[in-house]
Amino acid sequence: ALPSEVEADKVEAEFKKGVLTVTLPKPASAIKTSKKIQIKAS
Repeated sequence: ALPSEVEADKVEAEFKKGVLTVTLPKPASAIKTSKKIQIKAS
């Protein structure tokens, strides 16, 4: 089963040179944003 936030119709898998790569894309709304934090030096 796939996680609910994965776009199941866009899942891809590739087996190349003994390595299996599975791509599970998430919709833009599920991607977390980053936040910059200022670091003060003393």
